Amino acid sequence: MRPRHLFAALLLALSPAAVKAEVVAVCGTSVGYSHAAISTAALEPETAGAMPLALWRDAKGFDLLLNWGERDQHSLRAEGADIVGNELGSELIHLVVIRAGSHGLEHFLFSFENDSPGELIWNAPGDAAGAGELISHETTCLRAN
Repeated sequence: MRPRHLFAALLLALSPAAVKAEVVAVCGTSVGYSHAAISTAALEPETAGAMPLALWRDAKGFDLLLNWGERDQHSLRAEGADIVGNELGSELIHLVVIRAGSHGLEHFLFSFENDSPGELIWNAPGDAAGAGELISHETTCLRAN
């Protein structure tokens, strides 16, 4: 009977559900990021003030927390966005975000080099359907661990 319990405990410890939630990186503010732009995908960089965001990882995968540390902090995953993440070593994380009702894909590329501050490059389609315009913004990020 004991080997069965030991096996179950080992299986639980090694399963993806056992992965603890963690903040991977926190990105500062940038003139290009606006509340309207990143929270609704209606890209208007010159409107509202810039906002911080956090790259989050838990048992379900990656998530982006917008307005990080503020009262109106919210998760893209909780809002119904599909997020596909790919970690390329310890220095590069690429997320593709598909929001309901959006006109295209958003790309978030987090890059880190050694112990220095990292960088986030965010690309998204313009707000007009079929406009073919690509909006891109950069900001500095700090790795959380």
